[in-house]
Amino acid sequence: MSFDFLDPQSRADVQGVADLHRRYLDDSPIVRFGRRFLEKFYYDRLVRDGLVGCRLYRADGKVVGFISYTMEPLGFMTGGMRRHPIALSTAVLGGIVSHPGTIRELLGVLRVMRDRRDDSRSREMEGTAEVLSLVVDAAYGSHVPHGGDTRLAVRLFDEAQRQLRKQGAERVHLLVKPGNIASNLLCSSMGCTFEKIDHGGEPVHRYTYTFAATGA
Repeated sequence: MSFDFLDPQSRADVQGVADLHRRYLDDSPIVRFGRRFLEKFYYDRLVRDGLVGCRLYRADGKVVGFISYTMEPLGFMTGGMRRHPIALSTAVLGGIVSHPGTIRELLGVLRVMRDRRDDSRSREMEGTAEVLSLVVDAAYGSHVPHGGDTRLAVRLFDEAQRQLRKQGAERVHLLVKPGNIASNLLCSSMGCTFEKIDHGGEPVHRYTYTFAATGA
């Protein structure tokens, strides 16, 4: 059992994380782009480029939990799309063929990213990171990893927090759907501040975790 960084060159790592994402976050827009998008673009190209970071936890030889995050919450997706247009097109082609609505979903994601960039003009975003996804297999929901006394979900957040601090983050946002009771309770228990916002036309709870000053 161990914590590791996602290795985008490891098929087992990428498939393990993508499978958990699809199973537990099936209402996520990026899931509708198809498996190839998750495995060949999102958890491959974006991770290779450093636009998305991902810490995972292995147990019994498989990935049973992960947390993904970014230091560029306003531009990580559009940045990857600009850098790899051919890879993106190839990754979503299969999803478009089987689900024509994928094009609409992709345009919707781009619209959300554009709106977030516009919103940044009136907000101070320097030093702000964002947790993109946090998933723990149900069988390990109460698991306490060796070397600590907190559950796996909290330990994954701690792992991400340490990495984001090294990259210069001062705070991290977590966007949670109002109906996701478990995630809302988790964020509240960690001492995050809370606000209701509109995200892509939908109401979302935004939690902000501010890192304690080093040496304090």
